[in-house]
Amino acid sequence: MTDKNLIKTLQIELVNKDKIKPFKDNPRLHSDDQIKQIANSIKEFGFRVPLAVDEDFTILAGHGRYKAAVLMGMVEMPVVQHKDLSPAQKKAFVIADNKITLNSTWQNELLWEQVKSLDELGFDLNILGFDNAELLPMLDNNTVTDFASEWEGMPDYESEDITAYRTIKVHFETDRDVELFAKVVGQKITDKTKFISYPEQKPFDAESKRYD
Repeated sequence: MTDKNLIKTLQIELVNKDKIKPFKDNPRLHSDDQIKQIANSIKEFGFRVPLAVDEDFTILAGHGRYKAAVLMGMVEMPVVQHKDLSPAQKKAFVIADNKITLNSTWQNELLWEQVKSLDELGFDLNILGFDNAELLPMLDNNTVTDFASEWEGMPDYESEDITAYRTIKVHFETDRDVELFAKVVGQKITDKTKFISYPEQKPFDAESKRYD
């Protein structure tokens, strides 16, 4: 049984770009390359997915499409207004709309078959969003797509414990940053400190790979 409260009557309208505002604290970033990819997608397929905006035309979903449309010189963009969300729901939706999408995965064998089929049809594969390094294995007939079978019969491998060699370099902009970091790790850091171990450990003998 369908919950009618979850289904809203949506009305798509064209709105001038100057009236549309990005979400102020949107944590999702879009690189210039990705914006160009989105723009190419819009040119190929059209603006198929309207921007989701609130009652003030602040974007809730579609920041990438908005930036791509601006890059393309579009004056008006299709939007759907959502006026029933609370401030907390708006923040949550901005995050969920991005994160939940990232939780999906590819069926590699089927994906590669589809990409090869598009290539045979002469379709511009750059529209798909993959870079050349990702596309080449998909188009190589000698590339194995059944990844699990590649490990059959392989000997077990036990890696050496390299815990002692894990190194993280930290750069500080101010002395205050150093003080705060020292409090976090619970160790004293001075101008003469070259490195620290965390958790704090006994001196390490590199030749024997043992702690004294």
